[in-house]
This record gives sequence, structure tokens and C-alpha cells, in this order.
Amino acid sequence: MLQRLTIRARITIGSLVIAAVIFTIALLAGHSQVVSILTASDTTLANADLDSYAAEVIANPRGLVDDSGKGLLVFVRDPAGAVKLDTLPHDIRQDVENRPGRNETFTSGEDGAAFVVVGRLVRTNSGEWSLWAARSTAARGIALEGLDRAFAVGGIVLLAALGFASWLLVAAALGPVRRMRHRAESLGMDSTAVLPVGRAKDELSELATTLNDFLGRVRASSAREKQVVSDAAHELRTPLSALKTQLELAHDDFDNAPALAAQVIAAEKSVARLSSLATNLLELS
Repeated sequence: MLQRLTIRARITIGSLVIAAVIFTIALLAGHSQVVSILTASDTTLANADLDSYAAEVIANPRGLVDDSGKGLLVFVRDPAGAVKLDTLPHDIRQDVENRPGRNETFTSGEDGAAFVVVGRLVRTNSGEWSLWAARSTAARGIALEGLDRAFAVGGIVLLAALGFASWLLVAAALGPVRRMRHRAESLGMDSTAVLPVGRAKDELSELATTLNDFLGRVRASSAREKQVVSDAAHELRTPLSALKTQLELAHDDFDNAPALAAQVIAAEKSVARLSSLATNLLELS
């Protein structure tokens, strides 16, 4: 299928395919990097949410943990296992209630309602406190959707621009070939014109030089063939004229046997010369 297309179309399509592969790899790598950055950001924010609670239990390990309307999603469990503070959604609470207190990070929930959960173990004089904080990934999902949309639109625009630019560049690159073709259509074997050679020392100028050399050899060969044909015509005319004259004389000597025999012998010599010339021409060809 591609073999039926023009060189310009094939180069343009090939450039677009290669660019599409490169863009896809770059977009996937960029998407992965952005996801990593946003995940790290959510984890950092969740850790920051725990700082005030960690400082509070260290300062007052036997007192109550005050939420003070902070509006954060946290879960605090004292060393005895009693829950001192719980503002987590139900599903996340079930995940952390059965977990031993330790420093960890995990994701809870499904796509669209997922949360990054950070656990922290705080050691005090009264024992070890288990703290968890959660951050919704909804904002990350919205940001990624917008980013993916921007990447897709930008990739399509870039591919369209690259395809148009490739089409123009290939057309410019093939301009010398088009000029050589037009010049070649007007060339004749008797002409001294040659194909145009560009100023740049590139493949096209080398091609034009090679074709001009070939054209010169073809013209020289044609000239030699014409000379050979001309010489052969002159060589053939002499014995043919002699043979014609000898046959005419032979007609006049039908009643004179000796004279007729002489004319026939002379005609045989002319025929032998013609045969020799034909053999030489055959060997030359």
C-alpha cells in the first residue's frame, strides 16, 4: 500500500508515525512523573496534618486530643487502644482500626473516592500512640484529567504541525529532483544541454553529476553508431552500384557467352564484398 504513495507522502507518514511513538512515550513518562509528584504532595500534606497532633500527645500524653474544628481527617489511638479522635470516613476507619500502629503510607478506597493514608507511631512516657491522617485524591484525579486532556490536545496539534512541516520540507528537498525531471523531458540526443547541478555538495548534486556523465556517454555512443551507419552506407553503396551495373550489362550480353560469363564473375565478386560487409556489421553490432 505504501509503495503506491509518493515519496513525499511516505516520508511524511513515516515522520508522523515516529513522532507519534516518541510523543506517546514522552506523555506516558510525563503522566507517570506528575502522578508521582501529586502522590508525594498528598503524602506530605497528610504528614503535615499529623504534626500538630503528634506534638499535642507528646506534650500532654494523658490529656484529651483536641480537634478544635480543624476539619482534618485523622484517627488517634492511645497506648491502651482507646480511640481519642476519629474524623475518618467509615471505610478508612475500618482499614486503620485493625492495623497496628506504625509509620506507613497506603491508599484506601476506590478510584474516585480514594484516600492517601499516612500512619505515624508516636512514643511518649505513657506508651506508643497510633496516629493516622487521610487526604482525598479527588483533586489529584481532577488535575490528572485536565493534564491528560491538555497533553492529548497538545499532542494532536504538534503532530498536525509536524506533518505539515514535514510535507513542506520534503517538497523543498525534492524540488531539485522535480527540476531535473522537467529538464530531462526536454533533452535530446543531439542537444548539448545537461541536467542542473545544485550548488550544495549533497546526494542530489552527485546524482545529477552521475546522470550527466551517463548522458555524455550515451550521446558519444549514439554519435559513434551514427558514424558507423554512415560509413557502412557508403561502403555498401559502392558494391551495390557495381552489382547493379554488372547485372544490366549481363542483360545486354545474353547472346555473347564469354561476355556474360565475365559479368557474372564480376557480380559474384560484388556479392562476396557485400557479404563480407554484412558479416563485419553483424560482428560490430
